[in-house]
Amino acid sequence: MKNLAMFLCMLAAALIALYADAAAGRPPSQLLQEANDDYGAGRFTEAAQVYRQILGEYGLSAEILHNLGNSYAAQQRNGQAILQYLRGLRLEPGDDDLQADLVLIREKTGLFAPQQNFRDRFFGILDMNQWLLSALAGYILLTVLLVCHFFRPLTQSFFFIVPLLIILMALSCFGALQQYRVWDGSVVVDDRTRLLLSPFSSAAPVAVLEEGTVVFSEKRHGEYHYVDAGTTGSGWIPAGSLERIRTSRLKFDQDNAAQ
Repeated sequence: MKNLAMFLCMLAAALIALYADAAAGRPPSQLLQEANDDYGAGRFTEAAQVYRQILGEYGLSAEILHNLGNSYAAQQRNGQAILQYLRGLRLEPGDDDLQADLVLIREKTGLFAPQQNFRDRFFGILDMNQWLLSALAGYILLTVLLVCHFFRPLTQSFFFIVPLLIILMALSCFGALQQYRVWDGSVVVDDRTRLLLSPFSSAAPVAVLEEGTVVFSEKRHGEYHYVDAGTTGSGWIPAGSLERIRTSRLKFDQDNAAQ
């Protein structure tokens, strides 16, 4: 009897392991259908978990990030919703549906996109990679002109072109740095996060950041980030209160926030 009980326990364990392997290996179309069914039935928490599972097992997709953002929006988790919409737009900048949902939730929560001054608008004409390519093109052209001038002196126009190329390279490098700062932004994912004067829980608050606010981390001390929150000001917030928008090296699991 003892041997029979042990055999049945081993058989049950083997069946459970086989079921788990089969579940883990389900094709993305099946998982997506399950997540969509959960969303359609109002099971938004379960839908978000399955969308996260798809992203963790099969990689990033603007469509799945959009669906995940919608699941969070339906749960009133506005910070996570805005974060996933912004991540989706990193992958598909021209997605009108993503942009529309982002605008809608920002209007609903009163969290509009940060106002841009002339400098930000000017350097926002190109993205970081385009500014880098512009700097590289200027460098290559300048090098070619200098080499040609070394072997065969060029006309006086050469002395006007060189400063222009140097200015182009300087502007392009500065533009790349500006866009890197924008690219490396983060979203506050905790509701009513206190912006502190110093990196200690007992520090006096400067302001309160609403969930979904876009901030830019400038430095870190222990478990706190010093962030620039635009017109709201600058200060320290707990590291767990924000998540980076960047999609490189982004990992999802089913239950927890992205790492």
